[in-house]
Amino acid sequence: MMDDMTHQYSIFDYAEPDYNDTLDEILRLSAERRLENNIQLVKCCDTEPRGKFRSCEEYWVECPSCGKKTKTHRKYYQAMQAWNRGESEE
Repeated sequence: MMDDMTHQYSIFDYAEPDYNDTLDEILRLSAERRLENNIQLVKCCDTEPRGKFRSCEEYWVECPSCGKKTKTHRKYYQAMQAWNRGESEE
């Protein structure tokens, strides 16, 4: 029997930041960072994947060993969640 839980979903793989109905950019960013800090990325090729960005609205997660990566997402936590769900760029 395998005890490998690499493909087990976490509640954080579908969670949204708790903005508390605020439109304040700083409070919203803080809520996003709290969520990101709770997401543990699934390893690939026995290495830690890395978050990457091109602009403030283009984030993705990439394996430094094999180059597997997610599509770009508007928010970093969305790219992290996509990585953990096994979604990769075709």
